This record gives sequence, structure tokens and C-alpha cells, in this order.
Amino acid sequence: MDESPRQAEGIHQLAALYDTATGQQRRPPWNWSALTAQERIILVEAVDEWVDTFNTVVAVREDDLIPPCWSEHADLADELAVLLWLRYGAYLHRDATPVRAADYRMRFLPSFRSRLDNMLGISPRECRLGRHPHSWRADADDLLTENRGPARLSEDVAVLCERLGHVRYGFPEGG
Repeated sequence: MDESPRQAEGIHQLAALYDTATGQQRRPPWNWSALTAQERIILVEAVDEWVDTFNTVVAVREDDLIPPCWSEHADLADELAVLLWLRYGAYLHRDATPVRAADYRMRFLPSFRSRLDNMLGISPRECRLGRHPHSWRADADDLLTENRGPARLSEDVAVLCERLGHVRYGFPEGG
């Protein structure tokens, strides 16, 4: 897919956020909630282009394909935005290095592939076939409905914090 001049301008606008000078309030371009409505549109288009390229170049099996309904899966949309900017940092940014590129290829992409089906919910194949089921996370939604409300601690917060404060994993106290 060829990049339109508008897309190119937009992604450069987001790249400027990536490089915000020290001391200024930083708005990470991979954080959907930190972006303006217009910037989110640019990010959607950029992620969509990344997905298209991934599916064409990287995916070799059906289970590797990222479905067109990626934006319906909030966790997947978050991760795809991060992967887009990881690739930018590894290949296009002025500080890109072969080590960053190798990290992207050998650590981040395989890790993403191993989690993809889980992020697609109970019917990953349906999503890949373009039939995104509205019940894709029915199991989790059913449990949430039964236990509606914010996460509840089973113990008093002070007692919990005291108990957790004794977990050391072999490190001395204060270390």
C-alpha cells in the first residue's frame, strides 16, 4: 500500500511527539488516550498500514494474520500502536541501531505472535475470516457481570500491604 501525502504528513506529526524535547510534557504517540482526536485518526491509519504490511510480509500461517477487526479488540489495538512505534524506533528513528532492529525482530514480534490469538478472544478464526463475533469475550464479560464493580480486595488494605511488604525474593530488607 502506498502512503498518501496526507498520511505521510500525519505520521511525521506523530513522530514529532516521539521526539518531544526533555522538559516538555510528553505525549507518547503510541498512547491512544494521550492523543487528540485528529492524532488518533492518524494513528489508526498508520496502524492499519502496519497491519497490512505485517499480514503481507511477516504472517506465514493463518494464525499469524491480524484480522481487519483489530480495532474492536482494545488490548490488541494498544499493542499494535506500541509495535508500530517500536518498529519506528528500531528502523527509522535517528537513534535506530541494528541491536534495536534485532530486538524488534527477535523479541517483540515473536512475543506478539504468541499472544495474538488470546487477544482475539474465543473465536480468533471468525475474526480472521472477517466475521467478528460480538461475543468474542463472552466468558470474561459473563464473569464481570456477576462480579460487577471495581476490583475488590479480599483483605483490609493495611493488612495486605503489610503482608506484601514481607515478600523479599531473596533480597535483604531495604535492598
